[in-house]
Amino acid sequence: MPGEASKFAGGIAGGTEQWQTQVRQIDRLDANNLLVETNLTIKLLTKDSETGMAVFRLTRSGNGWKLSGVETFELR
Repeated sequence: MPGEASKFAGGIAGGTEQWQTQVRQIDRLDANNLLVETNLTIKLLTKDSETGMAVFRLTRSGNGWKLSGVETFELR
């Protein structure tokens, strides 16, 4: 769904105190699409730090990459 990834990222990032991402693995789907598996540590303004994993879909855009989807997002 167009725009859903932007809404998701804006909602999480707007209330964060800390966000650490460690890339675990990158899977190339084709020349223009990647799946990126990450470990996350996130501290929201009103909560304790949480850790977990996420799989982000990136799509080539010009000379760079843009977030085009969040396949998995799990925090504990």
